[in-house]
Amino acid sequence: MGTITVAGSGGTPAAKTLAVVQNVKASLKWDEVLAYGWGSNLIQGRAKHQQKVDVEIEYLKFAPKVGEWWPFYIGDSAAGAGTITDTNKVTTFTVTAAFEPLDATGTVKILRTITGVSFSEFPLDAKVGDWIRVNMKGTGTTVVDTNPA
Repeated sequence: MGTITVAGSGGTPAAKTLAVVQNVKASLKWDEVLAYGWGSNLIQGRAKHQQKVDVEIEYLKFAPKVGEWWPFYIGDSAAGAGTITDTNKVTTFTVTAAFEPLDATGTVKILRTITGVSFSEFPLDAKVGDWIRVNMKGTGTTVVDTNPA
């Protein structure tokens, strides 16, 4: 369970929570290059590059007023509600999700915050109770894990 928030460039418009999210998967990953040589067929060195965070959100719960979330999604905070505009701007989001792994006391939690998340599509699927199934997949820039009390 978590939230998805958005803020405009330079804080304009101000940060705004757009939705509550459920079934979030956030995977920190990078490409790895292996070096061989020096008369051996074993790995002699390795380096990683192109770090990114893959983010998947299965369900959203948000206010259905199109004007509340649509402008942020299409990358134009001044756009009319529900209207696609000709822009190449990419809106980035912050996704925060709480993970509660099993431990002896049941009190240890991980709060993962992923920033710079963009989504290349925004599918709306069937409604399940108060939740809307979206199955959104995106890519984030950074991740911070904390253990809140």
